[in-house]
Amino acid sequence: MAPMPATVCTTVAVSWNGTGLYDQPYDDVTPRVLADPGLSISLGKDSARTLDPPQVSACDFSLENQDGRYSQQRADSPLYQFVVPGRPVRLTIAHGTTDVYRGDDLYRENDPYRGVALYSLGSYAVDDISQSTAYGERHVEMACLGVEQVLTQASVTVGVMVGPRVDQAVHAVLDAVGWPSTARAVSLADTTLAYYWADDRNAWEALVELLRSEGPGAIYVQDGIFHFENRNYRTTTTRSQVSQATFFDTGQSLSRTPAYREDDAYRTEDLYRGLTSGLWFSDLTYDPGFRNIRNRATYTTRTRALAALAVVWSYGASLTLAAGQSVTLIARPTNPFQNAVTPALTTDYTVAGGTVSVSMSATSGLVAFITITQISGSPTVNGLQLRAQALTVIGETTVQNSVDASDSIAKFSPIPGAAIPRVFDVQGWPEINTAFAQAVCDAWVTRYQIQRPAVQITVENGDADLVRQILDRTMSDRISLVERNSGLSSDVWINAKHVDVSRGGGRRLTAVFGCETCEDVIGFLWDDPRSKWGGAPTDPDYLNSARWGV
Repeated sequence: MAPMPATVCTTVAVSWNGTGLYDQPYDDVTPRVLADPGLSISLGKDSARTLDPPQVSACDFSLENQDGRYSQQRADSPLYQFVVPGRPVRLTIAHGTTDVYRGDDLYRENDPYRGVALYSLGSYAVDDISQSTAYGERHVEMACLGVEQVLTQASVTVGVMVGPRVDQAVHAVLDAVGWPSTARAVSLADTTLAYYWADDRNAWEALVELLRSEGPGAIYVQDGIFHFENRNYRTTTTRSQVSQATFFDTGQSLSRTPAYREDDAYRTEDLYRGLTSGLWFSDLTYDPGFRNIRNRATYTTRTRALAALAVVWSYGASLTLAAGQSVTLIARPTNPFQNAVTPALTTDYTVAGGTVSVSMSATSGLVAFITITQISGSPTVNGLQLRAQALTVIGETTVQNSVDASDSIAKFSPIPGAAIPRVFDVQGWPEINTAFAQAVCDAWVTRYQIQRPAVQITVENGDADLVRQILDRTMSDRISLVERNSGLSSDVWINAKHVDVSRGGGRRLTAVFGCETCEDVIGFLWDDPRSKWGGAPTDPDYLNSARWGV
C-alpha cells in the first residue's frame, strides 16, 4: 500500500446563526479563506517557559469579500446582521487517502479508519471583525479566541471554602462560570489552601492565581476541554515521562552518513541522509536560559482566625418600603465571613408603620444578599445589621524556599562575588499555610536554580509522520531534540504551540513548538528531598489559487 500523503485538507466553518451545528448554507467558509495569511493558531504559554503565564488560545484568518457577503452594511447579503462576534468557529483537518473497501492493509498498519483521519484544531468563537475595502484587497479579517474566552469575560462569586486543595478551588470557579463538568481534565493538586473565596472576580484571573498557588503547573484549553496540571504532573504522567518522538536537524546522521547520491533504487524508502528517525525540524532557536535563573522564591501569606458571632455589617440608614415592594441589599463586610445569621426582628432591625419579611442568601464569603419584602402598611426598617463570624487577619508572613541554592546564588550573581540572589516573587492566593507556600517556593527554585534552555523548533509537513506530529503533539508532551551545531541532545517539554495553515486547502502545514528542557526527575515531587538535577485536491489551479477551495 502507498504511504500516507504529506498533504492535508483543512475545513473552516463558522456557525453564523450561533447554534454551533454548522449546518447552514454559508457556514462552510473554506472556499473563501485566503491562503495568505491562511490560518494562524496559538495555544499554551505566552512563550516556551513554564515561568510565563498561560494564554487564551487564538485563531486568525481572512475571508475573501469581493461580493460583500460578510459586510456589515450590506442589507442584500444573505448573512446580513449575522456576521457578529461570538459566533462559533470550527477548524478541522483531514489527513490520509480513502481506502478501498476492506483494502488489503498490513496487519497493525498505522493507518486511520477508512484511510482518512479527522483532526480538530480547536473550538473558537469570533472575537473581533475588521474589513478592508481597497480594490483588490476586499476581505474581512476574523480574530477568534478559544472557547475559554468566556473565562476572561465572566465574573464569579464563590463562598468561603475551608481547607480546599487548589484543584477543588479550580472546580468551584469553573462551576460558578457554568463550565461543563464533562469538559474538564483537572489533576489532583499538591497545594492545600487555608481558605478560598471569590467576590465578583474575573474567572481567568482567579484561575491563573490558583495556578501560581500550585507552583510550576499548567492550565490550557484544548478541543473545548479545560486542563489543569499540578506541579508534579510532568513527573508522574507517562506522556511527560517518556519521549513521544525524536526530532533531528535535517543535516545530521546518527547511524551512518551515506555517500552523496548513494546508488539506491529510485524512490527507495531510506530515511533522509541515513537518519535513524524520519522526523526532523526545519529551524531551531536556542536560548540558554541564564536570564531566567531563579535561586530564591518568596511567597507572602496571610493567617486568619474565625471570630465569634458578632455584627460584621450595618446598613446605616432607614429603609421605607411601598406596598408590594421588595428590596435586595448586597451586604459587603470588611472581612470574609462564615455562618451568617438571617437578620432577626428586634435583634438586628426594628420596623415602624407596618411589617416586613427578611430573607438572606450566601451565608459565607465576602457578600450576603438580604431581601426585605413589604407585608403590610408602609413599613420603615431601622438599624439593619448582619451578624456572622468574621475571618480576621491575625498575621502576615513572607516565606521563602528551604532548598539550598547557595551554589547557584554564588555562581549566577548579577554582580560577581556579591552573592545576590535572583528572586521569584510568587503571586499566589495569600490564604495558604506557610508549609505549603514554602513547598511552592521549593518547587520553583528546584527547577530554576540552574539555567534551563528554552528551544523553539519549526516542523513542516514534509511527510505523513511529520503531519501527525504537528497535529498530535500538545502541551506537556515530552519530545527529544538532536541538533549538531548547538550540540543539543536533550528531552524537552512542550509549553507552547503555534500552527500555520496556508496555500490551497491548507496544503502547507507548519508548527512552531516552544519547549523547555526537562529535569532529571522522574516520579518524585519537585519539593521532595530526593529530587535532584542531573488529502488535498491535486489540481494545479487549486493549489496555486489565492484562496482555499477554488
